[in-house]
Amino acid sequence: MNKEQRFVDVNGEQVLDLTPDYDRALALVDLEVLKRLASLLPSANLHRIKRDFIESVRDTENIEQFTAILSEELAFHTTVNVIKEVNEPRSPEVIGHMDID
Repeated sequence: MNKEQRFVDVNGEQVLDLTPDYDRALALVDLEVLKRLASLLPSANLHRIKRDFIESVRDTENIEQFTAILSEELAFHTTVNVIKEVNEPRSPEVIGHMDID
């Protein structure tokens, strides 16, 4: 991912924007709640995620429903990746070299 972090103004406060795009309804969530939810992500069952996704796709009756499901799935996983990136500790970035001698 490594997208540049974006902030939005909410009642005069700068809030970290973790959304993949603005074409969807947005919600503000307490950062500690978000971090707690993100800590549960590694225990997610990939087999179940894939099974549920396939079942959703099978239940579609037209291309609009199909593309809506694809869009929802992409938005979800893109957001999860951004959340995981924000919660991962980063190594300091070396921006120059200085001899201390």
